[in-house]
Amino acid sequence: MGGKNYIDYISKDISEWLCVVLLLVLCVMAIVIFSRKGVIRIQLRRLLKVMFVEYLVLLFCSTVILRDESPHAGVKYMLFAGYLNGSMFVLKDALMNMAIFIPIGFCSSVFLRYPKWLKILLLSISLSCTIELSQFLLSRGWCDTNDVMNNSIGGLIGYWVYLWWKKTLQTSLHREAKNATKDPLNPPA
Repeated sequence: MGGKNYIDYISKDISEWLCVVLLLVLCVMAIVIFSRKGVIRIQLRRLLKVMFVEYLVLLFCSTVILRDESPHAGVKYMLFAGYLNGSMFVLKDALMNMAIFIPIGFCSSVFLRYPKWLKILLLSISLSCTIELSQFLLSRGWCDTNDVMNNSIGGLIGYWVYLWWKKTLQTSLHREAKNATKDPLNPPA
């Protein structure tokens, strides 16, 4: 592989990996926010909102704006196309599409007053369709139904991670409150 091709390959993956790194930062920030109380929690929540907006901008830039124009852009309607041949590219693409939408499901759940799986699913589908249609209209890639499906699954995974974390946090806080009410001078017999 020539030097120029190698650099082109790396630069394409950088935007994807930047999204993954930012995804991890967003998740850690959300976990920190959940574990704090009072004014610090409010300030961290505001910071998470700003980071989430930055994530959305970076996601749109990496999937639409920073992509090269493609003369072969089009629409792929067939679900699961390419899955049966067992290609590592198809698997990597599917996992990446899921991974980049996990923070969307997670952070949207944090910011919605009453998060429900259907709201997160519809939000994920809407955002994914916006990206896919933008790619098609701007000739920046294929408008692929598999991408919409995988992105939506990623959004739901983010929602389920939110539910798991919320339950874990509530259990932990309940246990701490229960332990705090015990009288240290009169332990149970």
